[in-house]
Amino acid sequence: MKRAVVIGSRQLTKFLKWWIGEVKGALDDARAYLVPRWRRTIAFYVSRDCIEIRKGDAQSTAIEIPRSQLNVPDPPPLPGDILTGGRRVRVIVDPDMAFIHAFQMPLATLSHLDSAIALQKPKWLPMDSSLVLTDFEVVSIDNDSQSVWVDLAAVKRDEIHPIEDVVHRWGLEIDSVELGRPGSEPTRFKFRGSDGGVRRYAMSRAHFGLVVSAFMLFLGVAGVSVIQEVRAQRALERALAETSSQAEAVLRQRQELLSRLETLSIISQSERAPTAAAVLADVTAHLNKDAWLTTFELKAQGLRFIGVSSDPAALVTGLSAASFIAEPQLRSSTSVAGGVGRERFEITAQVKVSAK
Repeated sequence: MKRAVVIGSRQLTKFLKWWIGEVKGALDDARAYLVPRWRRTIAFYVSRDCIEIRKGDAQSTAIEIPRSQLNVPDPPPLPGDILTGGRRVRVIVDPDMAFIHAFQMPLATLSHLDSAIALQKPKWLPMDSSLVLTDFEVVSIDNDSQSVWVDLAAVKRDEIHPIEDVVHRWGLEIDSVELGRPGSEPTRFKFRGSDGGVRRYAMSRAHFGLVVSAFMLFLGVAGVSVIQEVRAQRALERALAETSSQAEAVLRQRQELLSRLETLSIISQSERAPTAAAVLADVTAHLNKDAWLTTFELKAQGLRFIGVSSDPAALVTGLSAASFIAEPQLRSSTSVAGGVGRERFEITAQVKVSAK
């Protein structure tokens, strides 16, 4: 799942870069037609022997300046017609002057590739990393081997610093430092210069406009969502207010019905229970002929009676066959003083409730 998310984000990033490039190209064409000099760049193609200065793209006329003339305190002045192309400079270094190392990384490192490369960079570079400008590009993603191929490029700072000094003395501003040759667009890599003017994610006005548009669209969507939520809440409150009286009436009726049902249940239970006279008649019908009852107590479904008999245990057996009582139990049995073979007993039982 994580791999699919990383691959999907990568493809989305490529699409957005292509789309932004197309929109930027259209804006550049409109800008070139309406405001020819606005945000135009000058290309400085740097090789080991000379610098080729071109206005705009790589197909324009080049002006060559030997690099030996740049290492003097007073470099030659820049031709005036060059400045008509703008004051922003793209320094494009010949790839022969750079070190490029191709390597393979696990696909899992794609989300934090910057930090992963920063840890491995010292052992890949031919010299101390503080002496070079570096950048990297993801070349391809191999889903079969779960890896990514990356190119790491490095350019000596000593090669770039003199160019930066001359550009600044000419009153120009470096927009980017890249690798490429005249006529071989597009260029590769973007290095961070010593003046910090080059940023990996530098934003042009066209990009800024797109970001602002996206932000405004987000605010619009968020506003519509909030409005819809408020309207839904108000509609719910209004519906509750309209139905609250009806709901109260229904709940009141339900409570009354429950009360009536409970009363009816109690009455029905009372009707199903046998009367005390019927229970007493049933008990006396199952007592031995020598048994006498002195106490008969009936509370709810509980029955307790006390008496005298010669064999209390036999009474329990006889009462088990009674129709209206269940679970007869002999609680106590004691001899009666002055009575031969007579014992005082206490028996408890439960009154049966017949189901209708």
